[in-house]
Amino acid sequence: MERGRGATAPMQRGRGAEKSFGWGPTRVGPLRTLHRPLSLPLLPLFSVCLFACMAPAADSLKEREVREARRAFEANLEAIRARDLEAYLAGYLDSPDFVYLGPDGVARGFAPFAAARRAEAAFPDSLAAGTPELTWLAPGVVHVAYPFAARQGTVTGVGWSERVLVRTTVGWRIAVTSVIPGVGDGGARAMKGDEGR
Repeated sequence: MERGRGATAPMQRGRGAEKSFGWGPTRVGPLRTLHRPLSLPLLPLFSVCLFACMAPAADSLKEREVREARRAFEANLEAIRARDLEAYLAGYLDSPDFVYLGPDGVARGFAPFAAARRAEAAFPDSLAAGTPELTWLAPGVVHVAYPFAARQGTVTGVGWSERVLVRTTVGWRIAVTSVIPGVGDGGARAMKGDEGR
């Protein structure tokens, strides 16, 4: 049977038909195996492992620095009780960034602080300090707060005192010091924790 001019050719079958219509697979080159990046799925696991490895080291650093800061803080108190002005001043940060908060407000700079103490070394006749509370804030920075009762003649002042100690190349130094008089049960806690000293 003859086909007319306008007759449609029969649909091609097989691979040739696929190529003709453009929907069959076409190989451009050798097959490649696609590898998905493994770093992203493993990131949470890596973070957990890293934290687990670093946690003991961080805890060890905190404990060591708190012990060192406590020794520096206790040396400061002993200098006050011994009325040793130079040992007392040696415990503070010799820097314009040193901060002192007292009854007259905030003062800055070690030089004026030391000059005022040397002009009038008014140490208390007795100082009772309660158990200090030390808080590790950051590598090389420890906060100390303690209740106190200080007697000067017939006057006894009570309250809380704070120190912020920083680690320097020459040891731990007090970078911030403050006195908060007459707050809470500071005097009673001080006398209980350090009676008679």
